[in-house]
Amino acid sequence: EISFGLETNRNSEFTVEIFDINGKFINYAENTTPLHWKWNGKNKNDHFVPFGIYILRFVANSGEVSQKEAVVVIK
Repeated sequence: EISFGLETNRNSEFTVEIFDINGKFINYAENTTPLHWKWNGKNKNDHFVPFGIYILRFVANSGEVSQKEAVVVIK
């Protein structure tokens, strides 16, 4: 499980979308508290993803992409 947060001065709610390195949508991260999320390493079909680099895309409720971060899954 990967836990992460976002520090921002914006008063917005965010969703976190997860993509593989080729841009294919994998899943959404689960919001645990405001500006904190976790991802269990599974795709939208509830299967564990293979090792590799994944992109976290933070999207504000306005639709604006606020930030992108990369994470590495190692098994």
